[in-house]
Amino acid sequence: MSAPAITATCAVWLCDVYTPHDLMAALAAGKAGRVVEMLSFHGSPDKQEFGDGYVRMGDADITIRLLPQDEQVRMAVQSLQRQLEAERARFHERQQALLREIGKLQALTFDGS
Repeated sequence: MSAPAITATCAVWLCDVYTPHDLMAALAAGKAGRVVEMLSFHGSPDKQEFGDGYVRMGDADITIRLLPQDEQVRMAVQSLQRQLEAERARFHERQQALLREIGKLQALTFDGS
């Protein structure tokens, strides 16, 4: 079974991180991937404004081929597991810092007898 797909036409925007000159230089150099990375795709083709710092560059026909649902779920779970591990590590570091502070305070009252 082929992956579900959807095609739509949307507005294409260049943010102020790049200039139209940057875009045209990448296009002239045949760097299609770089051109796509420079652009944002949002809104219907008749949309004239997107936000501060964005310049309308044209329209795009985009086809999105979705991954199978079980793969989407697997990847979402993996992402959440990575976030969970990062949070655990961050809180472990904080707990260790608190335990060190407790130890320092307790050492102040230790009289050695």
